[in-house]
Amino acid sequence: MSDFIEKFFYLNSKPFSLDDYPHMRIIYNIDPPEMVFNTSRQVAKSTTLSNIALGRMVVMPQTRNEYYGGFRTLYIAPTVEQVKVFSHDRVTPVIEGTPFIKKHYVNTAMVQNVFHKRFTNGSSMYFRYAAASADKARGLSTDMIMADEVQDIPDDNITVIQQSMARSLYKRTIYAGTPKRTIGTLAKRWDQSTQNEWFPKCVHCNKFNYLDERNIL
Repeated sequence: MSDFIEKFFYLNSKPFSLDDYPHMRIIYNIDPPEMVFNTSRQVAKSTTLSNIALGRMVVMPQTRNEYYGGFRTLYIAPTVEQVKVFSHDRVTPVIEGTPFIKKHYVNTAMVQNVFHKRFTNGSSMYFRYAAASADKARGLSTDMIMADEVQDIPDDNITVIQQSMARSLYKRTIYAGTPKRTIGTLAKRWDQSTQNEWFPKCVHCNKFNYLDERNIL
């Protein structure tokens, strides 16, 4: 998936590249049933979620039974404002700026609004907010759920929303967030994960660094 996205996707009018984020390639390429992004701010988390969703919307239907009518992703965040920002600032620019997608996957008949984006191959991406309840996501049929800023979404709401994948043969969930405390939805999912961490290599001394408070002193 990383090779495909770097070859075809554009961001800010330039070909998308992971050269500055080489550690993210494995995130694009693995495909576990559940994955947890427990990250700080400004580490390309939202860009990664957007690219993974759009990449699967383009590629996955070619390998699936036509009965499914495309690949369906549901993005959820705590508030409507966060959903709008992600849809407008992360997803729309890639769709609008990528010639490959513009030429083959969108036209004037395809829905392209803040809460629903649809491709000509039948793939869809839905956007809902779920801090108060799971009601906004009811009635959808999906293959993958991306729960962003999950530290602010009750775990029970996510469990309900995951039922939208009941008929899917794929069933993937990504939990992404920035920790605020040692309990809650993100902490719970992180504790259940393999808890892999990255050790960045200093370009000057070639030392691998464990990122903790000593790195900001």
